[in-house]
Amino acid sequence: MSDISRLGPEQQPVPDDPAALQRDIEETRERLEETVDEIGRRLDVKARMRSAAQDAGQRANEMGQQLSAYGKSHPSTVARGVTVFVVATGLLLLVRRRRNR
Repeated sequence: MSDISRLGPEQQPVPDDPAALQRDIEETRERLEETVDEIGRRLDVKARMRSAAQDAGQRANEMGQQLSAYGKSHPSTVARGVTVFVVATGLLLLVRRRRNR
């Protein structure tokens, strides 16, 4: 007589042996627990936002370090860039002030 007598809902054989059936139940519970945990992680918006913020902060820090290193190796280029920014901002403020009069 065979160990397997019928098919379960997923068309997988259901064992007749109680010990094998118990192992199958435990494996199913473990898979279900992993699935529920994964769903919980995906639905935990607060934790996901915290993680995204940490990632963004780390990327910003790395970018700042790269810009700092570039500024140290190319100070005249950085000075020109800052000058252009200041002049452009001043012109923008001047134009806005004249429009508001």
